[in-house]
Amino acid sequence: MARRTIYNVCPRCGANLDPGESCTCEDHKERSEEFSSLYFEQWEQMKLDLRSREDG
Repeated sequence: MARRTIYNVCPRCGANLDPGESCTCEDHKERSEEFSSLYFEQWEQMKLDLRSREDG
């Protein structure tokens, strides 16, 4: 007798989920966007600091 695998598939990312399990893809996406925003802000601050050092 063949064993039947029961799982759910996340409609957003396609991950295989156990019954009752919630996917965390949206959480990862939000954290990634937050990190990108923080990185961009730090990069812009570094450029300003370098310009002010060059200007004297």
